[in-house]
Amino acid sequence: MSDPPVTPLAELDALCAWLRGGLRQRLDALRADSEAGPRRELDAWIEPAAATAPGPPPIPAALAALAERLELRTDERSIVAVLLAVAVEPGLGAALGTLCDPLGRSAVTRDAIARALGLPSTHRLTAEDASSRMALIVRTDAGLVLDPAIEARLLGRPGRDGSLMEHLAVIPRRPPLPDWPVDALAMQVRRAIAAGARGVRLWIRGSEGSGRRTLFASVAHAVGLVAAVVGPDAAGALRAALRLARLDDLALAWTDRVRLPPDLPVPALQAWLDPEPPLPWGPGVAELTVRMPTPDGAGRRHAWQTLVPAFERWPETDRAMLVEGWSARPAQLAAVAHAGVTTAAEAAVLLRIEATQRIEGHAEVLETPFEWDDLVLPTPLLTSLREIAFEARALPALWDEPRLGRIFPQGRAIAALFSGPPGTGKTMAAQVIARAIGLPLFRVDLSRIVSKYIGETSQNLGRVLAAAHHTDAVVFFDEADALFGKRTEVRDAHDRYANTETDYLLQALDAWRGVALLATNKRGNIDAAFMRRMRIILEFPRNDAAGRLRLWTRLVTAIVPDRGEALGGTVARLAASVELTGAQIKDALLTARLVAMQAGAAVAPEHLVRGLERALEKDGRSLDAHDRGGGPR
Repeated sequence: MSDPPVTPLAELDALCAWLRGGLRQRLDALRADSEAGPRRELDAWIEPAAATAPGPPPIPAALAALAERLELRTDERSIVAVLLAVAVEPGLGAALGTLCDPLGRSAVTRDAIARALGLPSTHRLTAEDASSRMALIVRTDAGLVLDPAIEARLLGRPGRDGSLMEHLAVIPRRPPLPDWPVDALAMQVRRAIAAGARGVRLWIRGSEGSGRRTLFASVAHAVGLVAAVVGPDAAGALRAALRLARLDDLALAWTDRVRLPPDLPVPALQAWLDPEPPLPWGPGVAELTVRMPTPDGAGRRHAWQTLVPAFERWPETDRAMLVEGWSARPAQLAAVAHAGVTTAAEAAVLLRIEATQRIEGHAEVLETPFEWDDLVLPTPLLTSLREIAFEARALPALWDEPRLGRIFPQGRAIAALFSGPPGTGKTMAAQVIARAIGLPLFRVDLSRIVSKYIGETSQNLGRVLAAAHHTDAVVFFDEADALFGKRTEVRDAHDRYANTETDYLLQALDAWRGVALLATNKRGNIDAAFMRRMRIILEFPRNDAAGRLRLWTRLVTAIVPDRGEALGGTVARLAASVELTGAQIKDALLTARLVAMQAGAAVAPEHLVRGLERALEKDGRSLDAHDRGGGPR
């Protein structure tokens, strides 16, 4: 925002001299008509002045400019001039009230100002007058005064309007991306104004961080305005914001559904940044809707090149990883540039942190420490998991192809269902895929957000999906059968809402653009319509004896190092005869180590057997004598 014009001291002196002269004439006339006359202290307030005949006040240049901008009438401009003079010399206010108010009150009243200006006694400012609509004058216990921000502006004092400090912020100018319709929108704005529109309002639709504010700032600049955003809960500062927009050529962006009083002036250009449609403003306002473009691969690369100066200095493999692996909205890239990153790895770390902050509170953040070699799974299943990771990288580029994008307007998600008993590696597989893709992993436990109360499940889902929809992450929906169970016959409202909530998430999956992995222990309970939405369905079986031996061997090395040889015979026997999942083997080894620590000994076969008994107790199972090492089966 530009600084307001400064009123030269000579202009203020002339204005105060005019008011003093008029008051001196009033004082002299009253004394001539009365032996007592007004109080003698008035002489001290207006003594330096020579009596002058009534006439219009000299209008300082700053006030003339303000009056023109706000379309003040001549009488309104003169009233503001009187109050400005009183602000410069407060003693004139008491003299004005005493000499000109019909009741002799030593305060600046509207009647006193009217008499000083020679206005009719019936003169009043109404709510329809510009000075009232723009709240230029404030009524206080001491009388009328100028609004503090207006007074500071006319006196050339630096600083912001106090009522706007927490509600209005100038939008920083950043370079627009090449595919943004800045020129086309600016031309539409000019045409609408030229055709007689009171103003233009843009409804800029897009996700958080998609660049809506930057686009608006670019359009505003193209038509000669400065863009500012009005924050939420600004209802009490609306008049001040609209007044400042008129005075400083501001274009205002709104983020809250405020209903503006119809008497307020319409900004030449404004924007609505909320996903919900804006409230109607009134006749004469041209409405334009624009949806933020979804950048393709080339657009994402342009965004990095435009917004992150260091991007061009990084190796091409690193640049490709960032462009292909992250949607990287403009707000994210601006934050990356502001942080001063010097490498692609630093940029990726910042993007991961931002994604985590966006979805925290809605889902559980899972670490991704595992790699492909940590998975002990059948070869065909492992191949399918590797294909998921590859497709997550490759598909965004394919969707950029116009023909393919037209054929697949929906259903672009990598949606995979992992089915199998507990402990067979479904969660670990999700962790490995997320690590391979280079994205954070979030787990949503669907069993926890399903509510017995009608409609509450959809609300819970809505909060989670809104947070995750535009987050660069792999989202892992656990316990999918809790929500995607087979449809029931509608017997009551609960059945109807249960089916509606299932439809809600099915539609969300159709619109999903990222990686959605779902897990269930009960594939037979899953609804058929849901199964059709899955591009990939994988079954995680319990390991056979060879697979169990590989699991035992790896986990013994990790959990009880240096004891592999001593435990080898027991491990081979247990792997061959006891059907276990990876999770059970891991728990058994941890328990064995703790039992050995309690005994003050190295982990031995008997500790291993005790750990395994503890792991099996949860399933109501136990070891027979052979498995305990007590003899033949």
